[in-house]
Amino acid sequence: MKKYIHAAALLLLFLAIPVEGINAETSNEPAGTQENALVGKEALHKLGFYHVNIDDASGGELQSAIKEFQLYHGLSNSGMVDEETEMKIESELQESYFFGDSDPEILELQQTLITLGYGEWEPSTEFELSTEGAVLAFQEDHTDLIVTGVLDTKTQLKIKLEIEKIKEAAAPSEPEVEGESAADSVESAEETTANKDSKKQEETSGAAVEETRATAASELMAEPENTLQRGMRSQAVKELQENLVRLGFGDWDTTTYFGSTTEGAVKDFQSYHGLTVNGIYDTNTQEKLEFELLNTYFYGNRSTEILDLQDRLIMLGYGNWNPTVRFGPTTENAVLAFQESYSDLKVTGVLDTKTQAKLKLETEVLKKGLRSDEVKELQENLIRLGFGNWNPTTYFGSTTESALKDFQEYHVLSVTGTFDEATENKLESELQDSYFYGDRDNEIIEIQNRLIMLGFGNWDPTVRFGPTTERAILTFQEYYADLKVTGVIDTKTQAKLKQETEDLLHKGVRSDAVKELQQELIRLGFGNWNPTTYFGSTTEKAVKAFQKYYGLNVNGIFNRITQDRLEEIGSLPLGPGLKRPDVKNYQETLMQLGFATWTNATECFCAKTEKATKEFQKYHGLPVTGIVDENTEKKLESELRDSYFYDDRDAEIVELQNRLIALGFGSWNPTVRFGPTTERAVIAFQKYYSGLKVTGVLDTKTQERIKFETENVLHKGVRSNAVKELQENLIRLGFGSWNPTNYYGSTTEGAVERFQKHYSLNVNGIYDTITEEKLEGVLNSPYQYGKTSSNIRVLQEQLINLGFGNWNPTNFFGTITEGAVKSFQKQHGLPVSGIADEITLREIEKAVKNKVVKIFLDPGHGGSDPGGSAYGLQEKTVVLDIALKTRAILTNNYRGIEVKLSRTNDRFIPLNERTDMANEWGADYFVSFHTNAFNGSARGFETFIYNGSVSNETKQRQRDIHNYLINRINVSDRGIQRANFHVLRETNMPSILLEYMFIDNIAENHLLKSASYRTSLAQYTADAIARSYGLKRK
Repeated sequence: MKKYIHAAALLLLFLAIPVEGINAETSNEPAGTQENALVGKEALHKLGFYHVNIDDASGGELQSAIKEFQLYHGLSNSGMVDEETEMKIESELQESYFFGDSDPEILELQQTLITLGYGEWEPSTEFELSTEGAVLAFQEDHTDLIVTGVLDTKTQLKIKLEIEKIKEAAAPSEPEVEGESAADSVESAEETTANKDSKKQEETSGAAVEETRATAASELMAEPENTLQRGMRSQAVKELQENLVRLGFGDWDTTTYFGSTTEGAVKDFQSYHGLTVNGIYDTNTQEKLEFELLNTYFYGNRSTEILDLQDRLIMLGYGNWNPTVRFGPTTENAVLAFQESYSDLKVTGVLDTKTQAKLKLETEVLKKGLRSDEVKELQENLIRLGFGNWNPTTYFGSTTESALKDFQEYHVLSVTGTFDEATENKLESELQDSYFYGDRDNEIIEIQNRLIMLGFGNWDPTVRFGPTTERAILTFQEYYADLKVTGVIDTKTQAKLKQETEDLLHKGVRSDAVKELQQELIRLGFGNWNPTTYFGSTTEKAVKAFQKYYGLNVNGIFNRITQDRLEEIGSLPLGPGLKRPDVKNYQETLMQLGFATWTNATECFCAKTEKATKEFQKYHGLPVTGIVDENTEKKLESELRDSYFYDDRDAEIVELQNRLIALGFGSWNPTVRFGPTTERAVIAFQKYYSGLKVTGVLDTKTQERIKFETENVLHKGVRSNAVKELQENLIRLGFGSWNPTNYYGSTTEGAVERFQKHYSLNVNGIYDTITEEKLEGVLNSPYQYGKTSSNIRVLQEQLINLGFGNWNPTNFFGTITEGAVKSFQKQHGLPVSGIADEITLREIEKAVKNKVVKIFLDPGHGGSDPGGSAYGLQEKTVVLDIALKTRAILTNNYRGIEVKLSRTNDRFIPLNERTDMANEWGADYFVSFHTNAFNGSARGFETFIYNGSVSNETKQRQRDIHNYLINRINVSDRGIQRANFHVLRETNMPSILLEYMFIDNIAENHLLKSASYRTSLAQYTADAIARSYGLKRK
């Protein structure tokens, strides 16, 4: 055992210090004294009495720990460390066992704890986790111990005392001495040690030992009355235990002692049978126990009642054997399975009164899970009545339950799925009052007649229920949702037949309902006569026509089927998929109004009709559904009434013709007739003004637009401020130049006509809505002074490219851009406004498209100037070859390009002549071809542009060409460079100088010497230029 002598010695120094003065931050004591105090705290912490941080704790917390230690060990709990407390701390440190200790005595204590039921592990001399857990559990079970996990002296003593009690209880009994409690302990142990196998050890372990502890001091002996309770000992107790075990409320070797096991079994019995649960064998419990013993059936019993109970178990599906009067193993197994199925039964295998009652309750009526011949009979009857179709069995399963629920629901019974009395009575009455296939009865003739009247067939009725009748019944039942389709003439079907054949409309009947029927038939296209209240031959003929058209039984009787169909068809508005005679009339109306794409009307409301309907609705501002609803129908009627059609004659037609002529849509002598000239003018007008459908019909919208365009617009003779504003706008857009006034005269009319002609409008000199919309559109063009957009930059680049300026493009449309646009408009004969309208933009695009890009190629050096030379190769020869091949590739493969070279052979041309040639030719781009030379080791590709002020185009084209080439020629990239070379400085267009490679580098010289490699360089160079300029391949 580890000893804490050193800690105890240091504790002596600490103990002399007042508790209030041990905090290092506030104490005036020397540092050494404070360190000793920390050791003392550590000792109490080790013993489990100090639970806070040793360094941070206050004096009050230490004083509480000292008091707790004193109280636990029965010392004076002053909170001050006196001599007695000092000695006790020292002894506890020496005699206690802590986690991690090793000692033979620890092995013995572990074995004792295991025996007492506090764990199950392999004992050793080591104090480890299993030991600590057992110690904690033991201390928690004993209120006189503090739960520390430390095997202090009190815990060790308690463990030894507890095992001694067990040993004494297990020892042979000695004669009882009055007043002594030892005998009581021995007696109480009899019940707990009597168990003989692992199945019964539950009470002998934790429960029995706990009972021994609880009763060690004193036990109650059996009272003279019949009441038995915990602590008593008598033969009556043994008899009680035997009865409880027999009834399934326990399984142990009985004794004369009433312990916790007996008490638990009594409580279980009381709870099960709804008695007061107190664990006492009182009068009520005794009476119930005796009653159960008398009325329960046990294994081995014989009785005719057992035979009945076996039948019930078999009905419920808990086995399948030949029942007998004997309670044998088969019965027991069935009882166990039955009890397991119900949470309110105790699983004992005994047929107690609760189990018997439950069995009888569950088999009182036929229901799911039962098995009997009665079930089979029920199934056969349900099948006969049409509520199923399967092979009947004696088992009441889901199929039977479902069929029975269907029957109950159909006949408005409580839907339970059980064959209760009400269901049984209804089943019997249906079997008696229904008619089945093959039956013969005079009433069947009447039923057949009713079916024929209602349109469910047409045959000569007989007394026999045959296949024709069955088919008619099936169709009838299918027609009515509240009937079950069985083919059986059940009572509900019979009642429905009688109900439906009362008050039918047929030939000879006179009523207001007949008139309503006639009106509906006429509306739907099945006749055309003046409706009356009499159902005569005409009505009968129309009904038959309707029945035939919709595939009904044709008998001329307005029966329920015909009525439902008429209501269904009549309630449908004209719409997609409908086939009805009045559809033809509707199509003819659409044709007349100019919304048809067909020439022959049909009765089918198909895709074309739907499309035309939607167009009509959209045109007239109606909801676009493709269905002729009430609003659409009203609009159709008004259009037919208020529109003018070809060959119509009316005084208003003259007025409309005059208006069309004024608007410039013809020139003829107006008449009252709507003839071909008027039709052509109407069509032209409808084409010209958006929002009108081109039909050639003077519909209401066309009439309104004609009137609006001639009444509410500016035209010759009008005087107003709006006229002056119009003139100012026309002048602003380049369609005239005069001092604006508020009078619309010939000058204004002429300017309007020029504007209309320029923008391909109808030329009438009237400032109509189309002209107004166009003028406002031009004035609001995004391409005019003060506007900003990326598209303006593109426009500027195009103008620069076409030679109408030379500035750095931006997104802003300023005075320079406006001037360039005006120059372009003037040069191309357009109205000069400085606004790039769609015509100006189109002309610019055309000019750009037709413009040829001029590329000037300048192979460097030549003649007497070889340029760089090395390894038998001269720069002038290499660059001339590349330049010539570049020209060939550009001209042969790309459109819209011209190429010119500064030299095409080996001759020397001064630098100023090279740049003059390019400038005079008006080149768009200057490319100078060179190779590099330095010290034999330098290598790579680089490009140059002028190091002074250059355009953004120059910079961008250098990036385009340089990046394209370096990504393909597979040499070192020396980068984009700038220099003050003559050819770059003195050219008027963007220029670039290419330094392909170093001719004095042996590896690159080898490449340049290759004709095929020079061809590749020419190909890359040509493609780079074409790509930069967006040239299209031929």
